[in-house]
Amino acid sequence: PRASIGAYQKMIEADYKSAAVVWNSHCDIGFHTGCGTDAARAIPVIQGWLDDLNRTATPPRFAFVDAELRDQLTQNLSAEQDLVAAAEADDGTAMDTAYIVSVYAINWTGVIVPAILGSRQVNAALYASSVSEHRADLDFCVLTCVLLITQQDCTLGNIEHPCYDLIGDVAVRFTNFEAKLVQEAAPDSLATRDSQLQADLVQANRILLTWRRAIGASDQAAVDAGVGQIKAIILKIDRDADSIAQVVGP
Repeated sequence: PRASIGAYQKMIEADYKSAAVVWNSHCDIGFHTGCGTDAARAIPVIQGWLDDLNRTATPPRFAFVDAELRDQLTQNLSAEQDLVAAAEADDGTAMDTAYIVSVYAINWTGVIVPAILGSRQVNAALYASSVSEHRADLDFCVLTCVLLITQQDCTLGNIEHPCYDLIGDVAVRFTNFEAKLVQEAAPDSLATRDSQLQADLVQANRILLTWRRAIGASDQAAVDAGVGQIKAIILKIDRDADSIAQVVGP
C-alpha cells in the first residue's frame, strides 16, 4: 500500500536521525584518523535507509524528491565503501577523494529532510512566487558561479580549490530550489507543471552528482561537460517557470 504522507515523513525522520550520528570521529580532507571507522559504521545505516525507501510506496507529493534521495544515498554508499577501502590501504589521496563525494549527501539531506518533514500544500500564488524567486537565482548563477567554473583548472582535487566551492555554490542553489518546492508543495491545479519542473530538478541533481565525482577525481573533462549540461537544464527550468507563470499570472 502507498504510504501516507505522515508515515513517509516518520520513516524519513527516523532514518535521517540514525544517519546523523554516524560521523563522530575526526575525518576531513587531510585528516583521516576516523574516516575508516566512521565509514564502516555508516554503510549499514545508509543501506538500511535505502532498504526502507525500497519497501515504501512513496506518496505522490514526494515522488521526485524520493528519486533524488535514492540517487544521493546510492552515491554516498559507494563513496563510504571506497573510503573504507582507502583507509585499509592507508591511501590518503583516495580517502580525500572518497570523502569529497561522500560528504555531498550529508549536506544535501541536511537541507532536504527538514523540507520533507515540514511539507504543506500551498496556494498557486505562493507556489508561483517560490518558483520565480529560485528561477531568478539559477539564472544569476549562470552569469556568476557557472561561468567562473569555466575559468578554473579543476584538476587539483583539493577541497580548498575554487572549483570545489563554485560547484558547491551551484549545488546549493538547486538544493534550495527543490527544498522549497517540497516544503511548499504545489496546489492540485499546478500538479502537471510542477511534475515537469521537479523532473528537471531530478535531472539536475544527477548532473550535480556526476560533477561531484569529477571534482573528487580531478577529471577536468567531466567538469567541463557538466558546465554545458547544467546550463541546458537551467534553460529547461526557465521554460518550466514560464509555463507556471502563464497560468498563475502576475
